[in-house]
Amino acid sequence: MVSKTDICNRALIEAKYDVTIESMTERSAAAERCNRLYDSCRKSLLSQYPWVFATKRIKLARVSEEVDGYKYAYVYPRDCLTMRAVYLNEQDFKVKHLRISPINNTRVFNVDGTKVLGCDYENPFLEYTFDEETEENFSTLFTRCLELEIAIPLAKLSGADNSDIQLLIAQREQMKAMAESQSVSEDDNHLKIYDDEYILVREGCPATPI
Repeated sequence: MVSKTDICNRALIEAKYDVTIESMTERSAAAERCNRLYDSCRKSLLSQYPWVFATKRIKLARVSEEVDGYKYAYVYPRDCLTMRAVYLNEQDFKVKHLRISPINNTRVFNVDGTKVLGCDYENPFLEYTFDEETEENFSTLFTRCLELEIAIPLAKLSGADNSDIQLLIAQREQMKAMAESQSVSEDDNHLKIYDDEYILVREGCPATPI
């Protein structure tokens, strides 16, 4: 079972550090640097591709009838890192048909400190990449990409030779090319359909764009 410490130790080895760490909570320069890099690298990498292990597809919960020119507003999932697609209705959602790009058809607003999604569709479903934090759920390819993503800034901080840094960058780009290819061809029939966890009723709230 892979852990955060395992991932960071492999990154330290790739960065040619002379030390590894026993835990993320130990008092050492290596652990401090790993802690500073880990979450930002993980979230950035998750956001770049539609990783199957970090994909949710849910029915959105309506919070008001209209928001700043959009007919409807829905609760924005708290764990959403990147929206991938909007389905116009339940039938399209079930057969994974007529996916709509969320960029041109939705907008995120802030209503009294709560994120909502403006949309012109009455019963939409959302497909998105969520903030997966459990290392044992990571795919092997994602784990390898993450190790390299952390190793590159570690190598720069340690004063590694530029040739070593460029080799790490080349390896990372190779892994990312594999991730991109996999994301295009991946059959998502096994994706778990999540029940809506974000029921919230708010009527007539003014909205401010984020």
